[in-house]
Amino acid sequence: MKIIKTLSIALFLSLLITACSNDNADVANTEDEQQKQDQQVADEEEQQWQSKPGDVMDTEGGKFTLVARNYKVGNVEVGPLSFHIPQVATLSGELYDDFKEFVGEDYIEYVQIDMEVVNSSEQDVVIQAGDIKITTSNGEEVSPSEKLSVIIDSEFEKSETKQGSLFFLLETGNVEELEWVEVKIPAPTDGSGNEIGEEKSFKVEL
Repeated sequence: MKIIKTLSIALFLSLLITACSNDNADVANTEDEQQKQDQQVADEEEQQWQSKPGDVMDTEGGKFTLVARNYKVGNVEVGPLSFHIPQVATLSGELYDDFKEFVGEDYIEYVQIDMEVVNSSEQDVVIQAGDIKITTSNGEEVSPSEKLSVIIDSEFEKSETKQGSLFFLLETGNVEELEWVEVKIPAPTDGSGNEIGEEKSFKVEL
């Protein structure tokens, strides 16, 4: 039961700072309305999030502070895979009880990257999302935490879509001091292990 509980908390963290739904938003249908709609979207986009930078969230697993967020990363194409990245965020957390024991730390600082990955090709594709790495503006290179991340399964069938959240626990530095992170996504491969496309690196300002 303890393992199930701690894993549930880890999954909850990936939902902690996600966007609110906007099902009732009006959609502009004419060209004349489009410019006004675009400006309205830009003005309201930040308001769609459940939490804002500086917010403190007290949960069963610990007390977490959202330090910074970039929600304008957009889409990144890596071979036949399209990575839609709703947000890259930095957080700190003081952990409680079972979750502290599960993680093995009293306090953590981390970068969270949410993503939706679409295979746009007509063939099966393999990508090792666990091999995605970040390098921070402080020079630290980090791989995703296997304990906390909701890592996307590596095998994509044609036209398949998957979602996940990667958590990169920082060993050095302070998340409040981070100016940017560089994200490196490995090239996907076919069923025989041959690379399809090239590895992609991009910088995200915080």
